[in-house]
Amino acid sequence: MSEDVVSIILQYYDPSVDGVDKKSMLLWNKRLKETFPGESVVHLSDADLYSLGLPVGVVSAIRCHKANSQGLRSLEPEVSSMSYEDIRLLMQPGDVLAFSGKALMSRLTCLVDGDPVSHVGIVSAAASRTAPVTPPPAFLASIPADHPHPVLFESTGKHGVQKTCVGGRIRDYNGKMWWLRLSDAARARLDVPLMLDFLQSQKGKKYDCRQAFFCVFDFLDGVGLTYTHESYEKFFCSELVVAGWKAGRLVSYVNSSEATPMDCCRYNLWDSYVQVKGREPEPIPGFNTVHIH
Repeated sequence: MSEDVVSIILQYYDPSVDGVDKKSMLLWNKRLKETFPGESVVHLSDADLYSLGLPVGVVSAIRCHKANSQGLRSLEPEVSSMSYEDIRLLMQPGDVLAFSGKALMSRLTCLVDGDPVSHVGIVSAAASRTAPVTPPPAFLASIPADHPHPVLFESTGKHGVQKTCVGGRIRDYNGKMWWLRLSDAARARLDVPLMLDFLQSQKGKKYDCRQAFFCVFDFLDGVGLTYTHESYEKFFCSELVVAGWKAGRLVSYVNSSEATPMDCCRYNLWDSYVQVKGREPEPIPGFNTVHIH
């Protein structure tokens, strides 16, 4: 590594936002020099940087440096792709699975918003590392202690709040999917037992059709036509995700009934994301850019 990566990072990135100290940045600098000796940082891909454990904010800072060195205003983030088998043992409670489907509501959401993500679910349990791997079911009545697949809570128009198997959803879903991985700082704040208790208590509640419709036309909130006060009587998909985070004390000052699927992707809670389904790679615009607490 021919450059001083720490000085590059500090040009574009405020480490205090993610609670990063100088020692961590010096460690990243050392890893880069040892792993890519003599290589310029502008020649490294996002995948190279993520492989060393660099958080998304640092990767974005290096991307800005690469863009400036090429005389460009910005560079689009590269989309990493992994199979379900690659991520099965990596997914943890609080992570999100984001969807872009071909159903009418999904198409309408994407058409109006101009964004790819139309549905989200929240991971509530990691896969067992010791259980024999069996074909993933679609739905789960309960979570066995040795379940070999990650478990997802989501609210859908057909079933309301339900518990599903991540492997089954990826296998059966007709559309694109992304796995969003919480940052270490966010994961340390999340009280998983509280989140899980809350999600279990919401199982079986009906889908919030009204809020799903309002979500499509979220841009009308400013004139008061679609704004909704927080309520847990029914749940839209992103409403359930944010309510779960709130129950687990990850976030506080956000109206879960106003959160959209794309909002969940834009909140600055993430380490990175990986596309796990879809023939063509597609980035998530604005990923990890909106401050939330």
